[in-house]
Amino acid sequence: MDQSYDVQLEGMAMQAGHKLITADGKANLNAPTTLAAVDKILSLRKAGYIKTAGTDYYFTVPFSQQKAVFGIGSSSSIGSVEAPKGMKWGTATVPSFANDSVAEPLNGNDNVLFKGASKAQQQGAWAFQKFLLKKQNAAYWAKKSGYVPITKSATQSATYQNYLKANPTFKAAVDASDTAFASTVFAGYGDYRNDLMDTVDSTLTKGTAGKTAFDALQKKTEAILKENKN
Repeated sequence: MDQSYDVQLEGMAMQAGHKLITADGKANLNAPTTLAAVDKILSLRKAGYIKTAGTDYYFTVPFSQQKAVFGIGSSSSIGSVEAPKGMKWGTATVPSFANDSVAEPLNGNDNVLFKGASKAQQQGAWAFQKFLLKKQNAAYWAKKSGYVPITKSATQSATYQNYLKANPTFKAAVDASDTAFASTVFAGYGDYRNDLMDTVDSTLTKGTAGKTAFDALQKKTEAILKENKN
């Protein structure tokens, strides 16, 4: 895995039945389903079946060095795999953790318009957004970034379909997009996200038990949600 298992955890928790944060602002960070996913990751890591990338940060480094059988990460990492000559590799969607369910969290950067923007800035931002969403532009962006196209029309375009034929390792991510979901974003999300990363890190570098770490995260997150309510 990459340095952190936060993305995998979010997908596993969703497969087991709960988003980490629901749309109505309920935190499920120490729910039995979440803790089962945390415990599975940590127990497999302790047994030596899973390794997190540590200072390498991304799984692609040990994978390219043939120190791992497979890695779980973003489609944008595919271009960073420097496979030795003769090494054959491919991609697949992440297997189900629970309930025979598949659910992949979406990741990526966001375009943000600040509420204090002038009318001219708002119009410019909207024009730029429309430019990005045009089929050929969205397909071009995906080809250059390694991410999945952000519109179905771009994914289905001849440009991107030809790209997939020439670069089949990107197909699994496209296949996974049908069952993908977005994290719940809320006021205070940045603070929560930092706390989540610190929590994951504490289980990996300090040996903090999963339940202990995520019970504490639950309390912190509930405070953030309450503080930013309305």
